[in-house]
Amino acid sequence: MKTMDSIEDKMEMAADIADENVRRIMRDSQEPVYIEDENGDIRYTDAAQDIFNQAYDEACSTLEDLNT
Repeated sequence: MKTMDSIEDKMEMAADIADENVRRIMRDSQEPVYIEDENGDIRYTDAAQDIFNQAYDEACSTLEDLNT
């Protein structure tokens, strides 16, 4: 298992966990995960962003608890 020596490592791992949760939940709901903005940027849909934000917060909290 990768050690988390820096806040950047924790943030990256939390983002990876949150992204996996988004993909799993959105796949099960069969809703789109990404949309393309008018300027061509690809981003999460609002629903996917909400899931990511919640999952990211939970992952950060869990990772922090593991380090205490």
